[in-house]
Amino acid sequence: MRALAALALGFLALAGAAGAQDATSFQPRCIVATLDNAPHAICETGAIAGGRVMHVRYQKEGATGVAEANFLSFTSVGKASSVLAVIDRGDRRRQRVVSLASGDAARLIEAARVAGPNNRFGVGQLADRYETLVPIGASRDEVARATTGMRADGAIGDSGRLLIDALRQLTLAQSERLVLLLASDGKPEDRAYGRDDVVKALRDAKVVAVTVAFRERPDAPGPEIAALRRLAEDTGGLFFDVGSQSGRLEDAAVTRFAQFVGSGGTATFPLNRVDPRGRYLLTLEFENGRAVTGAFFADVPAGSGAPAAPPPAAPAPRAAPGPAISTNTPAGTPPPAAGARPQPGSTEVPGLMDRSGLDNLADWFSAEWRQRPTLVIGLPAGALLIAAGVAWLAVRRKRRKPILAWLELADQNRTRVPVKATAVRIGRHSENDIRFENRSVHRYHAILTRDLASGRFVISDVSKDLEHSNGVLVNGEMSLKSVLADGDTVELGEVKFRFLYP
Repeated sequence: MRALAALALGFLALAGAAGAQDATSFQPRCIVATLDNAPHAICETGAIAGGRVMHVRYQKEGATGVAEANFLSFTSVGKASSVLAVIDRGDRRRQRVVSLASGDAARLIEAARVAGPNNRFGVGQLADRYETLVPIGASRDEVARATTGMRADGAIGDSGRLLIDALRQLTLAQSERLVLLLASDGKPEDRAYGRDDVVKALRDAKVVAVTVAFRERPDAPGPEIAALRRLAEDTGGLFFDVGSQSGRLEDAAVTRFAQFVGSGGTATFPLNRVDPRGRYLLTLEFENGRAVTGAFFADVPAGSGAPAAPPPAAPAPRAAPGPAISTNTPAGTPPPAAGARPQPGSTEVPGLMDRSGLDNLADWFSAEWRQRPTLVIGLPAGALLIAAGVAWLAVRRKRRKPILAWLELADQNRTRVPVKATAVRIGRHSENDIRFENRSVHRYHAILTRDLASGRFVISDVSKDLEHSNGVLVNGEMSLKSVLADGDTVELGEVKFRFLYP
């Protein structure tokens, strides 16, 4: 089984600067795949704050018994995050807040860089427009220069639209996780950050928002702070409220952010084999005793979890016919007894078979060595090379995975993509088995699973839970789950292909 797994790393409790409370629930993103001839759930937890995860447990709702899931953390498998820090500097009267925001953004980035060396960072600013100061992938020195001496200037217009402009830049980064870090000053324009269209844009792009509100006064308007909080909470991120007394983020908050950027992972566990369809609960247990629970519904037909009959064995490849060797032995002649001398009319090598095998072989080599030493050396060397070649081809044949189906793309070249596994994930994310970079394809869009009894593939829409999904079209009709016939046309957003059996 190509195990996918894992779950949330931990976080220190936030002391000092007040932030959003740790959640008591989370929403995993799950797909169902056949692994080891049984249905399994593969669930991504996303980034989660709360403490170090010690156990991940699962159970089917209504069933007795809880079992532990197999998991690997987000960072343990080499995954990385891209973080774009955006500083609101659109009011020249609030230089102190802009200086604090840019300074703390630099602290947050540096902490996350130390915690995850593979993480990538960029810096942008909001004023009358959005401007990228250093792109994602900037060095430590470039980030330091961009966040040092930032001046409050200009006037902000539609802050929500400008933030969406920043979002477009972030989504160009090729990372498994995208984090938008927004540091703002609680001005009236900040209300736009909580607008439905802004929240929806981040959620559709699978971007997590971490927002930091710097209040100049303890009585700063509530709606502005609420908008920043909502943007973080509705995208599964963090919210920090920096009061006017401290003027900067506490060290514990910086540590929490750094851990949050690399938290989460993927959990894998088997579904109920008799009746896999139903609602499943996934619980993360933290080191401090806290726990959060998520749920998902596995839409799997009853009985599909039973062990499937193995497919009929493929006939062994027929050996290539070799030259016939005639022995000129009359029909009905019994085989010679062990140790018997060859009879007249039989095929034999003159002078080699009328003595003991070792003696004759020694004589032959001695004679040939005197006349043709190169031949004597070359024969065993050639035999060794041939044997090595045959062994190498046998290993390659054993390791080579058979092609179970083809996806023939509707491009000019009719490009064919092979399907070599019984469970194949399709989407835009790098974790998928077949990846399409077209923006109309969701990060996790569909999964192909092969029924081992019939040999037929089924395509399932795993993007159906998204608020706005492009769905899966089979022969022009929207489908959540379809058994594919040879030649069926499948559409995932703007990507179109024919499904072909070999």
